[in-house]
Amino acid sequence: SRRKLVYNNPLLYDLINCFHGDLPHIVDINWPKPEDTPMEWEAFESLMKSDGLQVTFDRDMNKKTLNDKTFLFMVKETDTDTGYFQFRSVPSDSIGYDPNPKITTFMATDKWFNDIFEGYSSIQEGGEFIVILRGDHIMDADNKRALDGNFIGGKLPSGNGVEGGDFVSWFFVKPKSEEGEGRRGSRRRR
Repeated sequence: SRRKLVYNNPLLYDLINCFHGDLPHIVDINWPKPEDTPMEWEAFESLMKSDGLQVTFDRDMNKKTLNDKTFLFMVKETDTDTGYFQFRSVPSDSIGYDPNPKITTFMATDKWFNDIFEGYSSIQEGGEFIVILRGDHIMDADNKRALDGNFIGGKLPSGNGVEGGDFVSWFFVKPKSEEGEGRRGSRRRR
């Protein structure tokens, strides 16, 4: 009888929504999701050389907040002797943003391309790649809301209804085909 307001689920949702509603989300990516089958080496090479890694947002974002500190692309490397592994960052020439389709693109450096696709790298034996977008630091165009980045259950759009949170995705790449191995070996002997 002394309680003037009874909290129920719809009322609590409205309270949360007034503070956290209308957040930017990731709605699409152009690489395989974690549960997908591993990419063929040739498809990976084509993706990295032509399109780069692309993320689509549901609203216009602040281009300045999309950079090599907030959009990370890493490769898992394992020490064959000890089994220890580490994730090494792939260097980027540019992280571009196109506001018309609301897409940001990660393009690796030419040197990385040459090392990975033209020379020999242990990555050619297949590997695991991880992509991280740091939602706490990626803002919408008005600098009012941070990206709701959580990639919960690998489902898009991203988010858990709260600003910030890292968008973490990974994918696997199959080893380079034997045909490619032969070509690479002969080119290296010259």
